[in-house]
Amino acid sequence: MTGEKESLILLLGLCFTSLVLCQEGSNGTSTTVTSTAPSPTSTTTTPTPTPTTSRSPQTSTSTPQETTTAKPSTTAKPFNGFYELKWPNDTVCVRATMTAVFAITYKAKEQTTMQNATVTVPKSSKVGGECSETRATMTLSWEKGYQFNLSFEVKTSADSEKSWALTSMALTYDPSVVTNSSTSTPTTVQLMNTSITSSFGQPYSCKSNLEFVFKAAQPVNLQLSELTVQAFQVPEKDFGPDGTVCVADVSENKKMSENNVIPVAVAGTLAALILIIIVAYFVMKARNNNQYKPME
Repeated sequence: MTGEKESLILLLGLCFTSLVLCQEGSNGTSTTVTSTAPSPTSTTTTPTPTPTTSRSPQTSTSTPQETTTAKPSTTAKPFNGFYELKWPNDTVCVRATMTAVFAITYKAKEQTTMQNATVTVPKSSKVGGECSETRATMTLSWEKGYQFNLSFEVKTSADSEKSWALTSMALTYDPSVVTNSSTSTPTTVQLMNTSITSSFGQPYSCKSNLEFVFKAAQPVNLQLSELTVQAFQVPEKDFGPDGTVCVADVSENKKMSENNVIPVAVAGTLAALILIIIVAYFVMKARNNNQYKPME
């Protein structure tokens, strides 16, 4: 029986060690659960008021004041649009999905400080533009005179490899529609060389936020996210295979892969410890059986 106890103690010790190592390895992903004891229910006894007799007052009618409880403010997620610019033969020239949010800087009336107004390309925007064999311009327009132009070009490398690039973006807006703006002349800001490019027949994609600054007297910041775009050689449906992924997404994917290494290592260590425990148990059990085997 002494051998059986030693085996059991060894088994428990190894199990405890494996649990400690597992907890240390997954320390970054552990979840703490906090239990809150329910508060005791309090009972309040209201004394019965003593009835009194009084004269009937003069009757007057008044409207009770309504109390409105404001709902907590929630920020709506910007619209993620799907856009297609087509050739005259109804085939797709440019296809894009994206969320575009502008931060327009303006000078308010009778103020010296600059203000910011946020404008998102809405669901109601309409697609226009033109296409040729080497150039294309997609124009998104919506109410109050907003226009967002995206210009594409075909590029050919020294070894005759074709690619496409988003060469410029421009925003036209009327500052007078911005609250308290002191300017009413329509304004256009433009950005050249966006670094958005991919091989011919392949898309460019970026789920992360891409930041662009249109430099001007009153600069405009643009944030593109959930972006996938392809120009010129575009499949009939969806986007082409593979394609170029932005640097931010590559870095994020690499970080996620590195974070997955720790749980895999912990799981492997735990599996090895369990195997050692099982083998040790049976070895000790066999040794004890041999020690207590009756002699003939």
